[in-house]
Amino acid sequence: MNPNPFKPTAGKRPPMLIGRESVIEDFEEGLDNGAGAPGRLMLITGNRGCGKTVLLQELQRLASEHGWAVVSDSASLGLCGRLADALRSNKPVVTSMEFGPSFGETLRGLVNERLEKLGPGKGILFAIDEAQSASIEELAALAVLYQQVLGDQDATGLSDSDQRGLALVFAGLPS
Repeated sequence: MNPNPFKPTAGKRPPMLIGRESVIEDFEEGLDNGAGAPGRLMLITGNRGCGKTVLLQELQRLASEHGWAVVSDSASLGLCGRLADALRSNKPVVTSMEFGPSFGETLRGLVNERLEKLGPGKGILFAIDEAQSASIEELAALAVLYQQVLGDQDATGLSDSDQRGLALVFAGLPS
């Protein structure tokens, strides 16, 4: 007897992922295609129970398999501070931390420091669940960080395939 593939269980992986092949393929190509690849920046939206969190977890697994560092969290007040704390502690899920005006430089420095420890063509995946709960300021800070890190890597003179980079994947309600 085959298990029922439809099992809406709030983040628990179902027996099989159905209809997600193109998203997974785009993401894997993004990891492999080097700095600036479109698959490294994703927004997964849908109604509750449609599999956003499960897909986000699958992309985290794939990034880890490809040798990427993975930092995951849920978007809530203090998100960027928790991401910085995760980079400091090398832990994928972290607790809250406050941040001040120099925060952007701090996170950029932490990201670049972590990237230096990774091999050529590798990077850091920030996997953010419940993106609809993030503050506009923190989303803007992550967007700026993404652009700055791409610029920092371009300045190395390495080919796109050898540059280290970031991937940002957000999952949330379509609100």
